[in-house]
Amino acid sequence: MNRFRVSRRSAVLATALLAAAFQGLPARADDIEFTRPPTRDELEDLTKELGIAAFGHKLGAAESLGPARFEIQFGGVGTQISQDEDFWQIANDGDSPSGTLAAARASLRVGLPWHIDVGVFGERLDTGHGESTGAEAKWEFIHGDNAMPAFAARVQYARLRNIDQLSGDTWSADLSVSKGFGPFTPYGGIGRMWIDAKAEDIDDFSGADVSASPGVNEAFLGARLSFGWFRLHGEALWGAGIVSYALTAGLKFP
Repeated sequence: MNRFRVSRRSAVLATALLAAAFQGLPARADDIEFTRPPTRDELEDLTKELGIAAFGHKLGAAESLGPARFEIQFGGVGTQISQDEDFWQIANDGDSPSGTLAAARASLRVGLPWHIDVGVFGERLDTGHGESTGAEAKWEFIHGDNAMPAFAARVQYARLRNIDQLSGDTWSADLSVSKGFGPFTPYGGIGRMWIDAKAEDIDDFSGADVSASPGVNEAFLGARLSFGWFRLHGEALWGAGIVSYALTAGLKFP
């Protein structure tokens, strides 16, 4: 009964953090608004960089949480985009956007038996009212101990929301490894993201929809600091020729 009460409190708190994340960044003038239909190559390049910013970060070591354990995180993401490229300028109403695409992020993970974790996450992007939401499942197929690092496989699905002229869905898969040293746990991995994107409803170009389905290779390095229930995660993610950084603070229950 006590564990059930803790679990329910954790879920309520995580929901509140997700709502705070979506309200944390105000809408900015540089929304995604196309001046003309992009070419397929331009749409591929644009959505690769958006994918890294909105869907790419893992923010978790390979080791599993353990059955009936929860982890909540709240933090931010900053991605160095190719601001001077034509594909960003035509997507930004003809102007060059800021060189850093920022986002607020919140997530909830739940530990299950057999070294499996499942979770949900959301980001509020620094481009107008853009948001991304997703879900993931991770399996620690080699359990770590004092001598052996942990190895895990993860799959994620995510969707871009609230951008009128651009829609996007992604699937991704990765392999990761981590090893704890007291409160410090470094981790890293490689993966790939598959994106389905469509530019549509562009002003003055009725019916000129463009679709693209690029793939992006990813590599990430991160670390976790644990102090009892409190946790800090920092991570760098490389893909599509750019780099993205994330920092979160959170709690693990019980």
